[in-house]
Amino acid sequence: MTKRLLMSMILCLIGITVLAQRTVQNLFLSNQKEKKSDWFFAYSNGDYAKAYQLMTKKDISLPKNQFLTNAFQYANRETTIIDSTLEIWGDSFYNQFPKSKIHFTNGDKVILPLERNLFLATIGKDSLRVVLDTGGHGISISKRLVEKYNLPTDTNITGSSYMPAFKRVSKTSPTIIKTIKFGNLELSNLRAEYTVSAKDNGEFDSKQQYDIFMGIDILIGLIDYVRFDWENKEIIFSNQKLQMENTQPIFFFDSKPITVLQLGDKNLTTVFDTGSPIDILNKEYYKELYKKKEEKKYGNYAYNLYTVPINIRNAKLNLGIADYMEGFNLKLDKEIIDLIIGTTHQRLTIDLKNNKLEIK
Repeated sequence: MTKRLLMSMILCLIGITVLAQRTVQNLFLSNQKEKKSDWFFAYSNGDYAKAYQLMTKKDISLPKNQFLTNAFQYANRETTIIDSTLEIWGDSFYNQFPKSKIHFTNGDKVILPLERNLFLATIGKDSLRVVLDTGGHGISISKRLVEKYNLPTDTNITGSSYMPAFKRVSKTSPTIIKTIKFGNLELSNLRAEYTVSAKDNGEFDSKQQYDIFMGIDILIGLIDYVRFDWENKEIIFSNQKLQMENTQPIFFFDSKPITVLQLGDKNLTTVFDTGSPIDILNKEYYKELYKKKEEKKYGNYAYNLYTVPINIRNAKLNLGIADYMEGFNLKLDKEIIDLIIGTTHQRLTIDLKNNKLEIK
């Protein structure tokens, strides 16, 4: 095979991958357009001033720096596309420190025990429980741990954090996690936020079953592959290529991996969310398209479990949708999301380098 022919094949494959990603994004944009998300189209076209104006028509209380923080997340941390004269929340603090980086002390892959979305990491000599939630963003750590490890912070910079699942609002300030280890993977200078006052929210690590909360967006540009293997109860972080089948193009919006999947003849805007213990489908779809229905009980509560087949490229995935979720509206920036895929499957592999995903 000549070098020219080989190069042509490589360029062709790259073109197909990019086209697939654009197709997914176009489908998502089309879905959002039907829901009249004018602000998102302004944002996607790079008109941030117009997008901000349109967004504040919906929510005048949203401050400009918070919108830019959101835009910063939507753009996968590409700060060059945001007007440099407008300061992102916390940047005056974060920019004092070196950029985040990783280092494998042995090899280029680490495998750790996993319980749904929770694994153990270490800071110093302490073993800490970390939640890796693909439906969340950034890193949250409690005030207690900031003080214990003497992490740098600036309490003159404050923001807020909202956890819809717990109906909880926290007052936050920026901090830097100097070093944290995932087995033989060492991460340093991670940008994080922490709850300023226990009175505002309580120390989340004492109320919940974890110490540190992480969104997968913090690993973009640092780690190539992340695999949640629920069948073998392990999580893999790797810069070595992982074998994947029937991959689905994705892009990141609001720090979440987004794609469009097919249910019958319908295109569904889909979020892959390891923070969700179940699959959640917009109620308008599953009753007419379910494959089978089973009567179930949870304690004294009776409900129906619908099995719904979803097409993912050349593969099919059966979702378990419970009808007690009928009244649960899924929203991403105030727009209803069609489908969330949770942690009830065999494995989820995310290729952060090439924006692809495999679900089994």
